[in-house]
Amino acid sequence: MKILRLIIIGIIVVGAISFWIFYESSLQISDKEKFSKPIVEQAVNHTQLAKLFGINNMNSSDSTNNEDRVDLYDWSKDGKFIIAGFHISHKNYLVSIDPSGTMLEKLNIGQLDGFYPARISPSGNYVLFSGVKLDAQGEVQNLYLYDMVAKTMKQLTNNTEHDFGRPQSTQIQYYGWTPDGNIIYNEENGFSVPTPIGSGSFSLWKVDMTGKKLGQLCYSINYFGNPNFKSSPNSCSFAEMDISPDGKEISFADNPHIGIFHMDTNQTTTVANFYNDFGATTKWIPNSSAIVYDEFTDENTHEWKLGIMSMDGSFNKMIYSIRWGNDGFPVVSSDGKYIMFTNTDNDIMRIRFG
Repeated sequence: MKILRLIIIGIIVVGAISFWIFYESSLQISDKEKFSKPIVEQAVNHTQLAKLFGINNMNSSDSTNNEDRVDLYDWSKDGKFIIAGFHISHKNYLVSIDPSGTMLEKLNIGQLDGFYPARISPSGNYVLFSGVKLDAQGEVQNLYLYDMVAKTMKQLTNNTEHDFGRPQSTQIQYYGWTPDGNIIYNEENGFSVPTPIGSGSFSLWKVDMTGKKLGQLCYSINYFGNPNFKSSPNSCSFAEMDISPDGKEISFADNPHIGIFHMDTNQTTTVANFYNDFGATTKWIPNSSAIVYDEFTDENTHEWKLGIMSMDGSFNKMIYSIRWGNDGFPVVSSDGKYIMFTNTDNDIMRIRFG
């Protein structure tokens, strides 16, 4: 699914908060009230970002002719840096930037033509991403690991198939880190003819930092035309996946469902349905008891909303929204106190709670 994903990932924790889980609610009224009072403020102006990057200015991300865009991907656990994508004048750059917007470093990703959202390792020493090489037939996607200390990069997977097309296709776009430093990624493989276009298999692989496969966690087959496949307990279609901090669950958003994959049973549970033309993202809060998600709720006004929900969906609270905005690509501090995201003007915005 090649789309520009306007993602909202966030964690909100004020004091010692625990959220509704499967069997009890421990979210206090005072905590609920805090979520209704978000403070949204500018953290870094787009002119400052442009200066750090080495250009005079940036076009807004709603420009139709020459769109410049800044996407925030992940925030290191020590809070020192954010990995972001700078898409400037139709070229793509992976960069490290500090949260105050005073330091910026371009990562040397060689001859790659593009990339999907990056994820920082628990140690903060490595950045995982799916890199793209383009040719006349489309994209070839593979996982890459960038060493933040040695400033080197290595390829972890050896895919040679394109993302779309016949007779076969492969997509590697969704992945994350386990608490012990291993990697889990989703691989979608389109079937060869004569099966219908859209038919394929979904695999969830666990690998180490060398790319060695440690096991297949999930496998499922979808034949095109099955409307219930994504909500099936046995589905492995995990778009925009995020691994819980305790490593026990994987949240995901695959239009029109938000779900959770349980590592102990290898089963998925649908916790919510949503409308989102552009895809969505889920993100765990630090104690693994709830997830934050985003959605575009109206196809006419494109109202963007950021919400938080319990693992079973019994608690669901919208905490921020904007109409006709192109806000998105947030990251969350590891202490859960702040969410940062970019707006239409490519300013970096920050959410905190009063």
